[in-house]
Amino acid sequence: MGYCCLAMANRALLVLAAVCMSCGTRSTTTGVDPKIHVFIGATAIPAQGARSIPDAVIVVSDGVIRSVGERKDVPIPQDSVRTDVSGRWILPEPGHTLLAGQPANLLVLEEAPAGDVSVNSPQVRNRIQGGNLVERN
Repeated sequence: MGYCCLAMANRALLVLAAVCMSCGTRSTTTGVDPKIHVFIGATAIPAQGARSIPDAVIVVSDGVIRSVGERKDVPIPQDSVRTDVSGRWILPEPGHTLLAGQPANLLVLEEAPAGDVSVNSPQVRNRIQGGNLVERN
């Protein structure tokens, strides 16, 4: 009888430990998943020569673009880190595209791009690297 109760107590303890360990992927204090970043309000240019997307939403997860489109068409994940980039222009680094499935390495400009824009262009105000906004010095 004692062995049976001990085995059941150990089993209950293991189940409780497993449940506690599975809860560690999100911040419990803020309800925000730091792996999901959303950039809202910029004019996005998906590729050179492509039509611009006004009031765009760009959803990035684990450094990869998950969706891009107008605010009215792209759902914003509830548990995301959101950055307002209204009034700015976002375009991909040269040789890349701003499309779902692509790496989130993007250039952020304060005004419409003029000519070819390189990573080191004075037009580039900030960059989004791997889904994180990086301030330019």
